[in-house]
Amino acid sequence: MCRQNINEQIYELVIHASNQIRKILDIDDLSYNICVSNMTEPKKYYLHNVLNELDKATYSLMFECKILDDNKNEPPPVERDKSLSSKIWQSRIDGLSLWQRKLVEVLVDLIGFRGANSLKYYKHYNILHEISKKRKEFNDRREFWGCKNKTIEKQIQELENEADQVGRQLDPQNHLKLNNA
Repeated sequence: MCRQNINEQIYELVIHASNQIRKILDIDDLSYNICVSNMTEPKKYYLHNVLNELDKATYSLMFECKILDDNKNEPPPVERDKSLSSKIWQSRIDGLSLWQRKLVEVLVDLIGFRGANSLKYYKHYNILHEISKKRKEFNDRREFWGCKNKTIEKQIQELENEADQVGRQLDPQNHLKLNNA
């Protein structure tokens, strides 16, 4: 299914390019997790996030192609295993579809920033992105453990206040249609 040599070269190229850009950005993951709303260079943090998504998609595709290549000469499953085999392959396809969708979202955001290439827009986007992550974490804790985390709730409120302050400084005619919901 996957052409081994060409795909491996593409994966290596993407991973190498991502690493080279990371060196230029000079952001480590610890500062990325701590400084989202307090950053002085929001564009770098935005690009760091884009590279994270690109890396995850590349590794996922690399692993899926390896599995496909490793199983291309396998005999067809016996009747009792067909249902399980079908579910396994469908989960692989679903995983690839997820990364395809995420990469399209990243591409749309990158295109959107062409018209709003300002540090305030990057900062606003990063804050909204962090609010979204915090809300997911808050909801997961509430749904899974049945409890609210007041620290995360407070962080969300602070980020929402900051997003509102930064959002008021943006030009509504040039504003990316970002939703902090």
